[in-house]
Amino acid sequence: MKKLLVIGCLFALIGCQSDYEKGVESFNIGYYYDAQDHFRKIHKLDDDYSKAQMMLNKIYFINDSIKKTEDSISNAKKKIQKKKEQDKKNKLLYNNIKSYVKDLPEFDNNIKESSVDLVLSYYDDFDKMVINAKLGLKSGVDSIVNLSNDFKRLYSTYCKRIFKKLRFSYYNVVKDKLWRENVDIVLSGSNKDHLTLIGSDFASNAVIEDTYYSIDDIMLKLRFKKVSFKWYSYDNGVYYSPNSKKDTEF
Repeated sequence: MKKLLVIGCLFALIGCQSDYEKGVESFNIGYYYDAQDHFRKIHKLDDDYSKAQMMLNKIYFINDSIKKTEDSISNAKKKIQKKKEQDKKNKLLYNNIKSYVKDLPEFDNNIKESSVDLVLSYYDDFDKMVINAKLGLKSGVDSIVNLSNDFKRLYSTYCKRIFKKLRFSYYNVVKDKLWRENVDIVLSGSNKDHLTLIGSDFASNAVIEDTYYSIDDIMLKLRFKKVSFKWYSYDNGVYYSPNSKKDTEF
C-alpha cells in the first residue's frame, strides 16, 4: 500500500511539472526539439518566460552548430568522393595517353583502305588521341602533362604522314565506286590534299553544290585543302577551299 502511495506521489509530481521544468529536463538529456516545444508553450506573462527564451536561444545556437557540423562533414565527404572520381579519371587518362605514345607508330603503319567508314574510323581514333592529349596538358598533373607533351612531340612527327595516308586511303576507296557512276577522281598536291572530281553531271552547278556539301564534313576531317569539280578534263571547273586545319596543327 505504501509503495502504491509513493508511486502515486511520483506521478503526481511529474504531472505537476511546469513546461519550463519539462523543457529543462528534455534539454539536459539532449532532446532539443522536445525542449523547444515545451519552452514555446510558456506565455509571455509567465514568470518562466524570460528563462524559457534564453533556453530557446541556446537550443537555436546548438541546432545551428549541429547543422554547420553536419554540412561540413557532408561537404568533406563530397570533396573526398570528387577527388576519388578525379583520381580515377586521371589514372584512366594517364593510361590512355601512355598507350597512345606507345602505339602511335603502329597506328601509322596499320592504316589501310577498305571502306570510307574504316578510313573515318582511323580518323576518329586519331582525333580521340589528340583530344585526350589536350585534356592531359590541362590536367595540372605533372605525370599526365609530361606524357601529353611526349605525345605532342610524336604527333608532330607522325601527323603529316597520317593525314596524307588517310586522304590517299579515302581516294582509293571512292575512286572505284565513282568510276561506276562515270565520275573520275584525281588526287594531287605534294601532300595529297587536292581532290578533283570529273564527270558530265558537274556541268550543273546544283549538282556540284549538292555533291560538295554531302562530302564537306569528310573533307574537313581529313584536312583536304581544295576540292574541284569539272565536267570534262580541260574544264576550268569550280573549286571549294574547305576551312580545314593544317596537317601539323595540334
